[in-house]
Amino acid sequence: MKQIPITKFCGYADGGDSRQASIYSGLKLAKDCGMEDDDVVVIHDSARPNMSQKVLTDVLMKAKEFDGCLATITVKDGCYYSEDGEHVKRPVDRDKLHAGQTPEAFKFGKYYHAHDGVSNEELKQFRGTSEIGLKHGMDIHIVPGEDINYKITTMEDLEKFRFEQEGPAE
Repeated sequence: MKQIPITKFCGYADGGDSRQASIYSGLKLAKDCGMEDDDVVVIHDSARPNMSQKVLTDVLMKAKEFDGCLATITVKDGCYYSEDGEHVKRPVDRDKLHAGQTPEAFKFGKYYHAHDGVSNEELKQFRGTSEIGLKHGMDIHIVPGEDINYKITTMEDLEKFRFEQEGPAE
């Protein structure tokens, strides 16, 4: 932080039992540090190390205009709905599907209050950071993400990242 330098660091939030519980812990810390309702809070996966400045700027600008914003990429493959993971029930119109990425940004007050009264068990049900905001009527927009902003969650993802950074292994 001294190298950048970051001057407004107020501490680390404790992790929670789920991603959304950890986010709420961070929101509580931000509130305690003086974040105001009209401020914008950004949430980003550290497992996405290739985020560009353009995507971050686009998300921030839309979050100032609306209640929130997230980066998404369009789905390129054919999509099918299956209830059991073995049989195709029906095709899904991929032109209406967007794969969510981070960063996501929100008006702090509305996003913070979307968590009011939500139990830890309910927080565990949310898969995407924007879901709780959508459930509470927030107007959340999307901006184009980037294929390079993929999430490193598997060994294959890590190998892809290493290859992009270092070239082929010797």
